[in-house]
Amino acid sequence: MQQETKTAHAIKWGVIIGLVYSVMLFLRYSMGASNPIMLGLWTFVGYITVLVLMLICGFQLRKKNGGFIEFREIFKYLFISVLIFEGFYAAFNFIYLTYVDPQFFVKLKEATENLMLQSNESQERIDQLLEKMDTDAASNTNVLNVLKSYLVSIAISGVFALIFSLIIKKNKDPFHKEQETFLQS
Repeated sequence: MQQETKTAHAIKWGVIIGLVYSVMLFLRYSMGASNPIMLGLWTFVGYITVLVLMLICGFQLRKKNGGFIEFREIFKYLFISVLIFEGFYAAFNFIYLTYVDPQFFVKLKEATENLMLQSNESQERIDQLLEKMDTDAASNTNVLNVLKSYLVSIAISGVFALIFSLIIKKNKDPFHKEQETFLQS
């Protein structure tokens, strides 16, 4: 049986994280359309899940590499997974918000307005927020804006990949091999 390459590992985990992210996005949109608080909660839970999976990917790669991996190497493979799972994110958002539930933002806007009215917000503040929501809704179905969002998401997740690479890296002790050879003699 052929051993999995590091690139294949990164691609596999990028797809796994992307699929989990898509499920989390579906839950976010299906439960969050009528409740802005649930939308925020699912957004937070979804991204934390993605970050935990990215950490698992990195630690498994280090383990497959004999327990040692350099910073540059782990970052490279984590970044490959970031490119893939953020691609899933962008594609899912575009498809879901454009074709599956194009009325999502209308429902969310109504729910947000009701929530703000119940919390006695000023009408001026409500109008500002609803206007911003209309702008955001239009940008989520525009292909150019989806591409921009993809690049921003890569930058944000890339920063986490950088931080996780610093945590995961573990260099070999340069004297370890020499000590083993000396003791074996």
